Amino acid sequence: MEGALIGLAGLLIGVLLNEYYRRNSRIEKYSAQVFEKRLNIYEGLMSEIQLASSIISELIENKDLSIDEKKAVAFHAGLKVAEYTDNHQFYLDEEVTVHCCLAFVGTSDIFEESTNQEMLKDFRQAVKEGRSQDRSATLS
Repeated sequence: MEGALIGLAGLLIGVLLNEYYRRNSRIEKYSAQVFEKRLNIYEGLMSEIQLASSIISELIENKDLSIDEKKAVAFHAGLKVAEYTDNHQFYLDEEVTVHCCLAFVGTSDIFEESTNQEMLKDFRQAVKEGRSQDRSATLS
């Protein structure tokens, strides 16, 4: 009788341990896949931010375009960043998404008769902060 109880307890412990290790293995397997996917999406976001900020920097230097044309191009550059964050919102941290989108909201105010240096400084600081948030969010 004692042997049967020991055997039954061993069987129960074996089943529980097997289930525990099976679940841990599955979590580790999917965690690596999700991390890789998030990393790729954050790399894409960094590329979109870099592209949009370089377009805006070029617009500041461009003397051939009118102010309205500059504002339209800047709007579409920022819109591309917002569309990217919308398309990948499942994997992006909400704070990073909001910050990156807000960095490009006021860019049309930079292009007045003379370049608004304060707005330009704020824009560049927001982009810099967005990049550092992207890096820290990717690792979490």
